Amino acid sequence: MYYAIASQILKYVLIFLIYLFLYRVFKIVYMDIKGVRYERQITAAKLSFLNGERTFNLFEVTTIGRSEECDIVIESPYVSARHAIIRKRGKRFYIQDLNSTNGTFINGKRIKGIAKIRNNDVITLGDVDLKFIL
Repeated sequence: MYYAIASQILKYVLIFLIYLFLYRVFKIVYMDIKGVRYERQITAAKLSFLNGERTFNLFEVTTIGRSEECDIVIESPYVSARHAIIRKRGKRFYIQDLNSTNGTFINGKRIKGIAKIRNNDVITLGDVDLKFIL
């Protein structure tokens, strides 16, 4: 009797894991079609923590957030899962807040929509300060 219950539970756990796997695969395919993760060429620009703890290379399109699906993952409860995106257009870089809870700031000023970023600008995401290096 216990084996029958255990096998039923394991069957449902296996079905759940298969659905979870398929969900993640379709989500990645959707993101590729949407173009969020389309361009993967590394640029000369970098983002660095102010204390120099870590430095990140930027791509043509770079997503930043707490989610493991982002290009730059920041472990902070004040950073949204998908907090911001940085895009390179020509020789210029732009940052866009993705409707994050705590906002995105450049040199202490909150941005609305898309804003241009320059060399040595300090970008604040939640409670994390990053320096943009070109």
